[in-house]
Amino acid sequence: MNIIDCPSDSLRIYDSTTLLNKDPKQQCGTPASFTFTSSTTEISMIFISNSVVESSGFQATIALHFPMITSCPQNLGFFQCKNKNCISKQLQCDGRNHCGDGTDESLCDIFFD
Repeated sequence: MNIIDCPSDSLRIYDSTTLLNKDPKQQCGTPASFTFTSSTTEISMIFISNSVVESSGFQATIALHFPMITSCPQNLGFFQCKNKNCISKQLQCDGRNHCGDGTDESLCDIFFD
């Protein structure tokens, strides 16, 4: 991929040496969420920024899932989703489904009205 294919900032996600997000829409930014599962113990995310100044930057949200861990470390600022993903508590009730199952947005009316 080169600057012609992706005229703005991009993010490439590798599972060890294998590129996971091969779809250019996932590298260049898309409002749709997507999920990858690592088959190794090493994930690398490489952010590439070009010289275009007029863009508004890059935003990414990451949910972690550790099958061997029974709960997220809530004392460190994590929220545990119903599907066992862990996200930052700061991402709760912001109108976006960061968990993938919607549980970070499901009780917002009860707690934040």
